[in-house]
Amino acid sequence: MRKFLIALFFIGTNACVHVKKEIPYEYMQAEIVYEDMVTKLPGSIFIKDSIFVWHDVFARDSFLNVINLNSRSPVGRYGKIGRGPQEFTTPMLGDCFNDEVIIYDANGSFQTIFQIGPYLKGEKQYKTLPYTIKRFCTAVIRIGYNEFVCLQPDQPSFLLHILQEDAESFGISPFNYEYTNGYDVNQGHIAYNYHNETLVYAMIGYPFIAIYRKYDDRFKLGGKNEGDQSDSFSKKKIILDSKRRGIFSIALTQNYIIAHQRDYAQNVANERSAGLDVSKAPSTLFLYNYNGDLVKIIDLGVPIVRLNSSFHSRVLYAVVANPDYSLVRVVIDDEQQ
Repeated sequence: MRKFLIALFFIGTNACVHVKKEIPYEYMQAEIVYEDMVTKLPGSIFIKDSIFVWHDVFARDSFLNVINLNSRSPVGRYGKIGRGPQEFTTPMLGDCFNDEVIIYDANGSFQTIFQIGPYLKGEKQYKTLPYTIKRFCTAVIRIGYNEFVCLQPDQPSFLLHILQEDAESFGISPFNYEYTNGYDVNQGHIAYNYHNETLVYAMIGYPFIAIYRKYDDRFKLGGKNEGDQSDSFSKKKIILDSKRRGIFSIALTQNYIIAHQRDYAQNVANERSAGLDVSKAPSTLFLYNYNGDLVKIIDLGVPIVRLNSSFHSRVLYAVVANPDYSLVRVVIDDEQQ
């Protein structure tokens, strides 16, 4: 009888053990799409059908480059650096749901929407932004004609949904503290999938992704994923591990949230010493489903600098440093794990 009870104990114990799922790891070689990117550092990139728009961060004159990917040739440049009318001192870019790009100034008041279609036809290239972006917003995307989402990291609810004249704050943090250094901690990326009406927020300094679904013009939390990284709390401030980093950038495809992350299990790097050295940027992409589950890791084998994609396709675009900057594309397998 005693042996029988012991056997039952071990059977019951083993039944409660959760075996950690092994994440598939795949090496992929991307196709080079465009190579002539002469810049010290490329900023935001946008793919609008066959047009590639990229931001030259340290440009002294026109900072927006427009490239025809079919002919692999430059179309022109746009955007003036300066302090005059319709000029930018510190241009910031945001995505739109159509063939447009938001341009606003981190240290100025001029804001506009760059229209790619009219630009290609030689017509008026910009129009007035229907919403005034506040200076505390460090990221903005346009998800409808009069609808925006902004990241305001200094606020407790750091995502702001603007619909016409109405605005609502939302957003959760992975930390169970009331902290006062939100402007530093909550910095991140936002992206929107217009097909399934899903908004994704990814934190830069900590491996955290939050997924919000839109119901009746309001966003509700639909999933999240939090990685393993140390942090501490002192004097009402979150202290993140400066040797590690969260999400470098994100892009949304038909089936996946694609996060540019370092795989610290394979690459033990000190992010503090890496700094802005793009040759030390991670080469790995973490693929999450729209519930927030990590399903695959892809290694492109070269340092990745920027990401962009189309929410209705399987194609991911990336700017890589190999060692010169170039735009590459890779088709992401639709198979869900």
